[in-house]
Order: sequence, then structure tokens, then C-alpha cells
Amino acid sequence: MLVRVAEGTGQVAVVVVVRSYESVDWALLANELVAIEDVTGVWANENSGTGNAVLGPRTVHLGGARRLEDRIAGVTLQRTPTSFFQTNHRATELLVRTVSQMMPTAINTLLDLYGGGGLFSAMLADRTNTVHLIESNPDALASAKATLNDRPLQSATMHLGTAEDKLRHLLVEKTQVDAIVADPPRAGMSPDVIQSIHALDPKALVVVSCHPKRFVRDLAALQSTGYRLREVRSVDMFPHTHHLEAVGLLTR
Repeated sequence: MLVRVAEGTGQVAVVVVVRSYESVDWALLANELVAIEDVTGVWANENSGTGNAVLGPRTVHLGGARRLEDRIAGVTLQRTPTSFFQTNHRATELLVRTVSQMMPTAINTLLDLYGGGGLFSAMLADRTNTVHLIESNPDALASAKATLNDRPLQSATMHLGTAEDKLRHLLVEKTQVDAIVADPPRAGMSPDVIQSIHALDPKALVVVSCHPKRFVRDLAALQSTGYRLREVRSVDMFPHTHHLEAVGLLTR
């Protein structure tokens, strides 16, 4: 059983993980779980794999709210229990403030790359006219759409797919981008993504990374295309471990 808590609001999601969805009397179990006072929503996840992944590909909503509502740095976010979200609430508030301080005070078009549930674009919405958000996880993208619908934006376009494919699409469409915030997975950014960022030519680029070695590699690749590294900060997202979150600002 996976329990996720939105610390900003106290809402709680319960995900029951089973090998086979058909093996459980879900009507009975869901009613009992939803009746618990502090439970906001209940889901079932089918994980028939033999690896060490907690969740499998199939998730079914059983009862209660379909999303958790959270608040980070005064901004309301919509979350699903199976999509990625930063693990440390207080450090996440520091992280978004760090990204916000590095970004320009006025942005016409922001590209939120590997955007997840729209954490960074939601925080920057009060200084942004238009957002393009690229994310490969459909649950996360749905959360981002719901979150950004409530933010002061002229428009927000969701792009479901890989960063490589969707960046090529933006280039074909001749999309003008003023600033990019990129929060790639631990593997970092591929050479294709680096080249597409170079071609889009944003004035400001903020890179967020949970893998310092990949962070250094990606910064070097971006600098080889003409960007200059202006500032680097770190956030202790994972206390009592050697891991940290790194944030870097690059400009032309």
C-alpha cells in the first residue's frame, strides 16, 4: 500500500498495489478505505512485474477525490498519487524560490521541459504570458493542465511525448521561446535535446538536476553551444544522504 500526503493541505491518497487487478473485491475495499476520515482518494495499481518498481503501468481510481490538492509557496497544485513529485515539501519550496529568482521578471513564452505536474510553470505564471509544457507521463500532464487552468496565464499548451520529439515539433512550428526551465530525469538531457535548446535560442535557461555528474555534463554541453553559466545553487532535497538537487542559470 502506497500512501502519499500533500503536506501543504494534509490531503492523503491511498494506492493499493496488487499483482492482479481482478483478484480483489474492489467495491468492498474501496468503500472501507474511503470511509476513513483522513483519506482523500483511493486508487488501485496493478504491478505484475518481478523488478523492484513500486508501481505498475495500470492505475484505476476507486473512490473519493481524483486528485490531491497541494500548496507549495502559496500556489495551489493538482497532484495524482502515481506521478512524480518532489519528495521533500520544505526543500521543494526552497527549490521553486531558487528557480524563480534565477528567471527573468517578465516572460512572454516559457517552455517547461520535463514539466511533470507543472510545478515550475505554476510558480512562474504570475510573470508569464504563455506556457508550453512537455511531459511524457499522461497522469502528470493531466495534473499540470488542471493546475495551470487556475493560474493567470493567457495560454498553456500541453505536449504529451518525449522531450526529443516535442522539441522538434516546436522547432518545426517556429515557436518563439524566451525562457526554459528544464528538470530532466537522472539520466540528464540527450544530445538531441541540447541541440534543440540551442536552436530555440532562449534568453534564459534554468537547469534543475538531481544528479550532479549529469548536471555538470549537461552544463558543459550547453556552454559549448554558446551559453554562459551565470550561477549555480544547490538544495538539500535528500537530507542525510550524499544526494542533492542542483540548479544552474545559463544565458546567451
